[in-house]
Amino acid sequence: ADEGCPDNGVTITADNVVLDCDGHTIYGSGRHKGIDINRRNTVEIKNCRVVNFNRGISVEHSNHVTIRRSTVENNNEFGIHLRGASLNTLAGNEVFKNQQGIYLEASSDRNTVEKNTVADNEFNGITVLSSLNNVFKENTVGKSDQGSGNLFGFFVRLAHSNTFEDN
Repeated sequence: ADEGCPDNGVTITADNVVLDCDGHTIYGSGRHKGIDINRRNTVEIKNCRVVNFNRGISVEHSNHVTIRRSTVENNNEFGIHLRGASLNTLAGNEVFKNQQGIYLEASSDRNTVEKNTVADNEFNGITVLSSLNNVFKENTVGKSDQGSGNLFGFFVRLAHSNTFEDN
């Protein structure tokens, strides 16, 4: 049987990188990060399916990262996690069956989160902690057909000047 990646699936180690998975899956062993972006600039992740890691896609202390048209599911902690990451775009992603769906924290400022579908996560669909001036637009955040998941659609704490439009 396929055990999955024993460590991080993909670690982005340079700036100005495009990772197009073309619909392929990065499958983990329940630990580590599916896609790890730390201290990088101008990175695009698209058309990826990231499954069964601790954190699906992790963006830390990075700017101008775009994550689009990707599916992030069944990760133990976060689907998509931004920490100290600004000026990034999350667009057109499907994020479900994680502990937390999309999670912005620790001065993840001036990000755009739009047209994502976030459902059936154990706790919150989209969480914003200590992060400012983000735009959340046209996201679908809901429960599963079984009526479970997403304790809160949006959970916002110690965060101000964020814009929520047509969610």
